Amino acid sequence: MKPRYSLFLFFLLAFGSACRKDHAVNRMVLLKLHREYRSGEISTGFWQGNRVYVCALNAYDAGSTVYNEKGSEIGSCNYAWGSVDPVCEQVSGAEVIYRVYPNIWGKPRVNRYRLPQ
Repeated sequence: MKPRYSLFLFFLLAFGSACRKDHAVNRMVLLKLHREYRSGEISTGFWQGNRVYVCALNAYDAGSTVYNEKGSEIGSCNYAWGSVDPVCEQVSGAEVIYRVYPNIWGKPRVNRYRLPQ
């Protein structure tokens, strides 16, 4: 009886993982965004089932910009000036993966993917 359960579990894991969409962070896109936001903050989350990056400069009233998983800009979140694209409110599961220190937010340094300092 045990071998059947083991075989069933193997197939369940093998085929279940093959059907999932890979949402890994694209290192090349991350390095591209890091060059622009080296002195700011980069978060990653999901929008419409796809990975997005939300980037902000370390400056008051700078707002943030949302990029798709290929590194193309898809939204601008300038709350101080009233220009907020819908994507800004629809990003879910956002997590900071890079933050410079010291910063205007008074939060600790984050460098989850060991980006260059």
